[in-house]
Amino acid sequence: MNEKTAQNIKHIRELKNFTQEYVANQLGISVRGYSKIENGETHLTLRRLEEIAIILGTSPIEIMQFDPVSAISTSSTTNDSNNSDLLLQTLEYLKEQNKKLLELIAR
Repeated sequence: MNEKTAQNIKHIRELKNFTQEYVANQLGISVRGYSKIENGETHLTLRRLEEIAIILGTSPIEIMQFDPVSAISTSSTTNDSNNSDLLLQTLEYLKEQNKKLLELIAR
């Protein structure tokens, strides 16, 4: 799997308000081990991706194809009181991605 998939896992986990500790416990691994998955430091197997998808209540394909922008538009059509939290988390994610892109351009 690639770095984008790892970032998508992290973003979806945060949108679900799950901690790294919670997901790590569900997987039966250390928090540091799980953190390495989200940071792209550990090769993510399809089996592990499927396990993470189950914990996050989604599918491996949805994780790989996750788009923060569509998450915003989807959530804005619901009356969920967590919309503002979702928007703020998505904005932070996009800022983080922008920072990484600027660092790559500066190289």
